[in-house]
Amino acid sequence: MTGSTDRGTAGVGTRGLLWARDGPRRGASPPPPDTSRPASHPGPGPPPREGFDRAGRPEFRRRGNREYRCLIPANVSVPTDRARALALEYSPVLGWRTNPRTPGIHVTGKEAAARCGTHLLTTAFPADSQHGTGLPSRPSAILFTEIKTGATLDGSAPLPEEEHRGGGTLVDALLHSFRTRADSVAVECGDDRLTYAGLDLWSDAVRAALGERGVRPGDRVALRLAPGPGAVAAIAGIVRAGAAYVPLDVRNPPSRNAFILQDCAASALIGAADDTGASGLPLLSERELDLLRTAPPAPPGDTAPAPEDTAYVIYTSGTTGRPKGVPVTHAAVTALLGAASGLFSLTPEDRWLLFHSLAFDFAVWEMWGALATGARLVVLPQDTARSAESTLAVVAERGVTVLNQTPTAFAALSATALASDTALPALRYVVFGGEKLTPGLLRPWAARYGLDGPRLINMYGITEVTVHATYHEVTAEDLAGDESCVGRPLPGFRARVVGEDGQDAERGELWLAGPQVTRGYLGRPELNAERFVTASEGERTARYYRSGDLVSTRPDGALRYHGRADLQVKLRGHRIELSEIEAVVRDHPRVSDAVVWVHTFRPGDERLVCAFTTTGGEPVEAGALHEHTGRDLPSYMRPARFLRLPELPRTVNGKVDRAAVALIDPAPRRKAAAAVDAASGTETYLSRLWEELLGTGEITRDADFFQLGGHSLMAFRMQMRISRDLGVRVPQKDLLENPRLADVVRLIDARRAESSALPRT
Repeated sequence: MTGSTDRGTAGVGTRGLLWARDGPRRGASPPPPDTSRPASHPGPGPPPREGFDRAGRPEFRRRGNREYRCLIPANVSVPTDRARALALEYSPVLGWRTNPRTPGIHVTGKEAAARCGTHLLTTAFPADSQHGTGLPSRPSAILFTEIKTGATLDGSAPLPEEEHRGGGTLVDALLHSFRTRADSVAVECGDDRLTYAGLDLWSDAVRAALGERGVRPGDRVALRLAPGPGAVAAIAGIVRAGAAYVPLDVRNPPSRNAFILQDCAASALIGAADDTGASGLPLLSERELDLLRTAPPAPPGDTAPAPEDTAYVIYTSGTTGRPKGVPVTHAAVTALLGAASGLFSLTPEDRWLLFHSLAFDFAVWEMWGALATGARLVVLPQDTARSAESTLAVVAERGVTVLNQTPTAFAALSATALASDTALPALRYVVFGGEKLTPGLLRPWAARYGLDGPRLINMYGITEVTVHATYHEVTAEDLAGDESCVGRPLPGFRARVVGEDGQDAERGELWLAGPQVTRGYLGRPELNAERFVTASEGERTARYYRSGDLVSTRPDGALRYHGRADLQVKLRGHRIELSEIEAVVRDHPRVSDAVVWVHTFRPGDERLVCAFTTTGGEPVEAGALHEHTGRDLPSYMRPARFLRLPELPRTVNGKVDRAAVALIDPAPRRKAAAAVDAASGTETYLSRLWEELLGTGEITRDADFFQLGGHSLMAFRMQMRISRDLGVRVPQKDLLENPRLADVVRLIDARRAESSALPRT
């Protein structure tokens, strides 16, 4: 919003006063017309100005239990040398925002944001300032204030009067970025750059194409695309159509994607339909999506969603052997972004890295955090994301400022950065989530990069509470200890630590209530009743999500994270229900029972292990179970080890004794070197290295590194050992793309042939 005004003066228009409500809570109602004190006071002398007493002090008014104080009377003028010209623009995610390029309201110091009537106004006026007839010369504590309906800023330009529910929608946020950042790059992937204007046209064409295929507001549209500008345009087009997007990981087994399509009752699919069971479902293929990038402008539509409508559905691991869908509303996501805006100094000049799979809710924060603030989203291709070297190169070369990582992924990235002593001057934030963060992981990084550039932020969260629920900036004191501190809840959240007796406790299960808590699971009424509970709080009631995570409260009020209280675990950033894996293993025709747990093979190397029994004691090869679980489970949920036991240990109550099973050492004795069918010295060396890294002796020339339990971090360790022991450096990307032992031997020998370096052994 802009308005004509003399740059040397500013004021609130003649139709209203600016009132601040005492206390930290935000209110959305206009200032009270009735007062507990008269607006004018009897006595000699001229009557006081409205909103002030005879001594010139701000007047207080009360309505119910709320007290308001007048901050600025109408038509206040401020000298140019004590003010800065700012114009207000509306952002549904961040409220009213200032545009310093256009004169409008004049305030001192920090930027101002405003709402009219039901809209809130945030100012930088000190709570203890006696304003008199002028503005303060120094900003201080932030107050949440209200402005009388119909009042104007700068005396001429009225604020919009439309009702704004909740935090708005993601479509509102997109449209704001389209208007204000049209020529700026919105999405970058390799050499492909898409501006906000281009994203506007492309996503609107997707909206129209979905409408032609019968998609209506409230529908769910599945998305099976690799990350890139096309995927972002498709997601934006889906929400602009009033529908919800349901991301399918392109690496998922066909049966998992087919289940999700059926469970969510998808109305259409964008992307590759291969092996998804999408027969008969309206399809927008990748080729058709690409052609829409240059399509003529689409005719306008009327499909804008409401804040309470579903924006997306993320599927997480389920206890019954099948994943469960979590619908998340627009208002929940904008509440997250709005809460974060007061904790992060995010700007349109930021560059966010889209590191995670679109089917992992960490990507929701990465993508919408960038698009809602008009920043640039730097997309990391999935094959690159598995390589710490390639990821680090993109972060450094593209000037990424906001990086989001699971601790496991960051361990490899940090080791790579330290080994190469890479400078990262642009990086401002590293945000952790997805699994437990321990201080020991951060100490080497902090010794090289410090804690200010970038700042390290630990954010605990879960899909059911919209990605993030807490905020904690890592300090030197944190690094000196061993606690995993997740900090305090985000603004808007209420947290309870509940003991086994159902009462508040210093240590117990974390319960969370607030605008980011979702409505529940798709088609899971019993699970909803178990995980989402309503609790009384005096005269009020609140709907809480029971996280299943154990926390305790520190003396300063921050939360320590201890782990899970149930059979759910977090491994390399993924939330996994052990019961789901066990159910899939039991589906094998010769398996009678199974127990899965996480085993620490060495510090930083945690993998899933499955102990099982068979029907009639018939043997089942581990390879057969690897193949069986691979048909239904994504790679991160497949056990790295299968141990056949005569029977599973039981408790006195006849239940499986999980604690006793977890004490079993899953690493078999290594075979003698002579037992390895080695065709060369390199193969002998590599097979022994794999035995050491993987903790297994079952190494053959056709052995697959990842089927034996390897992962990207372990591949990084393999790369470092090969470099140290043999004097050759094989790119991690090549190791990830060639997982067979024979292929890695070929890569090493090719590198050795190119180099004069000799092995140390």
